[in-house]
Amino acid sequence: MANERTHLLSIYAPDVRKPKEEREAFFDALQATLDKITSKDKVFIMGDFNSRIGNTVIPGIMHSFNEEAVNDNGDILIDVCTLNELRINNTYFDHKEQQKYTFANTRGQKSTIDYIITNRKVHPSQILDVRVLTSANIGTQHGLVLCKYHVSHIIKKRKTPNYVSKFNIESLKDESIKYLYQNRLREKIVQNPIKETDNVEAAWEKLKNKIKNSAKESLGKRTIDTNRTHNKPWFTLEIKELANEKKKAYIKYITNRTQEEYEVYKRVRNRTTNTIKELKKTYWENFSVEMEHDLYGGQKKIWNMIRKRKKPINEEVVINFINQETWAAHFEIIYDNNGSRDEEEIANPPSPNEQEETITLEEVQTTIKKLKNRKSPDLKQAFDRVKLNDKIHRLNQKGVKKHYTNLVRQLNINTKARIKTDCGLTRELKVSSGIRQGDSLSPCLFNVIMDQIIESVNEVNAGFEMNNRHLRIHCYADDAILIAENEDDLQRLLHKFNLTAQRLNMQISCEKTQSMIVKSVTITS
Repeated sequence: MANERTHLLSIYAPDVRKPKEEREAFFDALQATLDKITSKDKVFIMGDFNSRIGNTVIPGIMHSFNEEAVNDNGDILIDVCTLNELRINNTYFDHKEQQKYTFANTRGQKSTIDYIITNRKVHPSQILDVRVLTSANIGTQHGLVLCKYHVSHIIKKRKTPNYVSKFNIESLKDESIKYLYQNRLREKIVQNPIKETDNVEAAWEKLKNKIKNSAKESLGKRTIDTNRTHNKPWFTLEIKELANEKKKAYIKYITNRTQEEYEVYKRVRNRTTNTIKELKKTYWENFSVEMEHDLYGGQKKIWNMIRKRKKPINEEVVINFINQETWAAHFEIIYDNNGSRDEEEIANPPSPNEQEETITLEEVQTTIKKLKNRKSPDLKQAFDRVKLNDKIHRLNQKGVKKHYTNLVRQLNINTKARIKTDCGLTRELKVSSGIRQGDSLSPCLFNVIMDQIIESVNEVNAGFEMNNRHLRIHCYADDAILIAENEDDLQRLLHKFNLTAQRLNMQISCEKTQSMIVKSVTITS
């Protein structure tokens, strides 16, 4: 450090509840380490000493700005410091009480047990300040101890700002801006086309000016400093606001030190951590999608990311073991996400005057025997969002007889499953939602649900007319194609599709959704 050999010792001493022999052995080991360091070298000893040293002034060793309490570890630490001429710097700075105590819990217990200690080679004038940062959010009962140390070194000159004006190409991610830029460029090309008499240089100059002027009008410009280190790309304004909220909650907890404030802080901290993880994940997913669609431009981004990466790449990936209970809890969420409604359905069946005769066991056995190859339903995770009540309601709308709707109802209640894992079978799980994949009845039930979405989309006054037919939507199983003459109509169809799907507890997969533009061309013979 500044061409001087400096030793940084990070320690953690046994607390006073440990046997005296163990505590003395620790300080003996510390003394043995100090004996190996020459007097010409600087020494910083930092950490949790579990020592309360009081506030008695010992010239050259400690001052009076400290708590009064003393324990056995404190006596041993003072002896070690006196023997080696070490300076306990915490005691030389008079701060507020909350900036002196390095440890505090929710029971109101406070103490100073973390210290910054230096040897004689570190001049006292070089230690500018030592205090506890009450605003530091480190998720522990120990406060973060700050030591300001003045060291003579060659100051690295800051690079002179190099301001460059660039087009705001990031705004092209917005579809409306992208559409505006395309229109402006198209208009300029039509107004001043490249002529056959233009040479290569003239043609390129024309095209370049059109691209620049279109970008200036639609995208705008921004000024950046190329010598400045920019923030992480995923660090957005939303993350900054969450971090500030967490900091405020932590400061409030530090001020009051109550269990209620700690619970509030913990909730804010967990919410912030989870949100940051999701935003990071979303950023990298979008980054990957951009790489797929921009192979040439993506090469530069990838190489810049690799050059800036400082952490070593791990060759081995540790896969955590997943026990049976974790698997069971996961599939419970999937298969029993509508348990309350289904329980209500079971507890309140249709009134007797609405029901047909009860289905007997003999009827079920006879029907199963008629199945081809005597196949039984195969439970797999497919179409798992469809609710039982929605299926029954839709069948009633289609005019299906009560006898058959009751059959569907009884086949879908009191259903249980067990998941096969590497550790064996899980406990029985209740299945109260979804459509059974492999069941011969499942495609019909799913088509009945999809018919409702198709009917709602066909109500929209949009689409494409072909051979006196108005085309809006085509479906195959859970895949759908929406057809429209322009972007606005397509958006209206998609909006209607999404609303109806959400009412049926279904979601559109944005990752698998694509759009295609087909331009009509007049064919002349």
